[in-house]
Amino acid sequence: LKANAQAVTSAWSSAVSGSWDEGAKWSSGTPLAGTNALFNASGNYTVDYTNPVNYKIGALIITNTTGNTTTLNINTNGFTFIGGKIYRATMNINPGGVVTNAAQFEAMANDSSTTKVIMNGGRFVNAANIGYSSYFNVTINSGEMYATSSFFSPILR
Repeated sequence: LKANAQAVTSAWSSAVSGSWDEGAKWSSGTPLAGTNALFNASGNYTVDYTNPVNYKIGALIITNTTGNTTTLNINTNGFTFIGGKIYRATMNINPGGVVTNAAQFEAMANDSSTTKVIMNGGRFVNAANIGYSSYFNVTINSGEMYATSSFFSPILR
């Protein structure tokens, strides 16, 4: 799955924890409407989404190297993206967090670096398919996860 080639991509600049809206930590500033958000710095770090926006970013792409994890905490509403992938990463959807995905989303890992979506009282609304591979884990402690079309399907590679 590739990010929309016509959209601007803004990458988290280094393996340093911080807040989503810290524009200086992004290669092209905080992702705006239609901008792809890329997390690919190698290392263990956490990004917190705490200030809601009223627009849809482009693709959400989170990747990391073996033995490292990027954690994205969704702590408020308004986190909407148009497909993407999560690989060797954790997405925590916390109380008050609302995530809406509008296109194909892949949750993958092909080694012991588990990819996780953890529901901690938030809501995940998926308007398309979530493709998954081995080592993908969904934990619903509380909250809700639902789809308006198909939901999970295996990715065979």
